Amino acid sequence: MIQRSPFRLALALGVLASSLFLAACPQPIDGSVASRMTDRSLPTLSILSPTEGSAYAQTLVVQGQASDDGSLAAIRYTVSGALGLLASGEAAIGAGGAFQFSVDTVAFSGPLAVAVEAVDWNGNVAKAGVSLAPGASSLSSFTAAASSKSVSLSWEPVAGATGYTVYWATGSSTPTVNSPGQVSLGAGATGYDLSGLPNALLHTFLLKATTASASYWSGFVKALPQSSLTLAPLVAGAYGEIRLEWDAVEGVTEYEIYRAVDNPAGVFENLAGTVSGTSHVDGAVTDGHWYYYRVRANVAGASLSAANGAQTVPLPPESERLSSVTLPVTASRVRSHTASGATTVYVASGGAGIA
Repeated sequence: MIQRSPFRLALALGVLASSLFLAACPQPIDGSVASRMTDRSLPTLSILSPTEGSAYAQTLVVQGQASDDGSLAAIRYTVSGALGLLASGEAAIGAGGAFQFSVDTVAFSGPLAVAVEAVDWNGNVAKAGVSLAPGASSLSSFTAAASSKSVSLSWEPVAGATGYTVYWATGSSTPTVNSPGQVSLGAGATGYDLSGLPNALLHTFLLKATTASASYWSGFVKALPQSSLTLAPLVAGAYGEIRLEWDAVEGVTEYEIYRAVDNPAGVFENLAGTVSGTSHVDGAVTDGHWYYYRVRANVAGASLSAANGAQTVPLPPESERLSSVTLPVTASRVRSHTASGATTVYVASGGAGIA
């Protein structure tokens, strides 16, 4: 009779259990699947039409484009107005991530807010939205001017108006008649000032004028209370590039980056159009120069942040420098070692030079 040690028996049983588990697994996890499981990158998403602030027709048609390094799982949308949520659904994803959906607006009045979400297979969500005006508005003069912790609203009077109501919401929300932020004003009002507001928080406003026979609505108007430190980027020099980061503003999905060279009081020019997210790497830099950056939320009337600057780092990262060199007694070729592996380096062999 063959005697097996308890240790060998336990080892054999463990190997058998592992084999059975792998055989039962319908799709073993390989490197590609594992990298997707750790994916935290947002999809890219853009609404191509209609454009921000445009008037909507009886049938609203929305077209856009989305993409993801892995795969897209869903395109979801909502359409909201002064009375709240008006329509919602999921759009089909076409070739190359194109999508389109339509909404019948014949029963809608006042401005509309269209919000779209792109969801990838790992649950990462990108958001985009546009605000649309009705075909004709008696309150197209409605404007909002933001400063630190305050917003000043103004409009031209509507003939026959018996009163006005201002509604507002914060972040990614849009105001409705049920919004907690609202105030009623008299027939002669042509403006309203709000103070004590939090900076770095997007505010969206809506104005209604009431007459004896009808109500008239403005479009959605956005404003961002901010100080000079709001959105001021953290700037760090690296080898061949400069890296920027800034704090997100709730309700804002796109930002603009402005850069000046060698002079923080110089002319700042837009560096990359509009960018999503809250970081950027500037690779168009040269050693020996200072680069200064200011960030602006992509919101009408928003101001530029204070500037911060940095220089590039003239040496590569530690992982790219030589960590060791092995020299034979007489050599014209040696092996060096870096974090990325071994590299051949040629050196002079005494007075003979490079052989």
